[in-house]
Amino acid sequence: MAKQRQDEEQFKARVMGNAQWKAAYGGAWEAIAEAEKKAATRYREQLFRSVNSQFATVAMNLVQYVPKSRSRMASGSRAITSRNWTR
Repeated sequence: MAKQRQDEEQFKARVMGNAQWKAAYGGAWEAIAEAEKKAATRYREQLFRSVNSQFATVAMNLVQYVPKSRSRMASGSRAITSRNWTR
């Protein structure tokens, strides 16, 4: 990684040292930094909205559990509670 960082810095110095290249490509590093900053905030949004996320899995389990437990209670099935727990 250090070698790649050093190569990038040398390349940037060469671009900034050439007036023509600087005018055409000088703002590329700032544009990339801004895009990465925006992508970081989007990553958090995608994490929470993703169907594959752990949060979504827990939420789906809760949503599916409530109707199942209500139907069990309506059918007269005894739920395990502290009152009827046998050891």
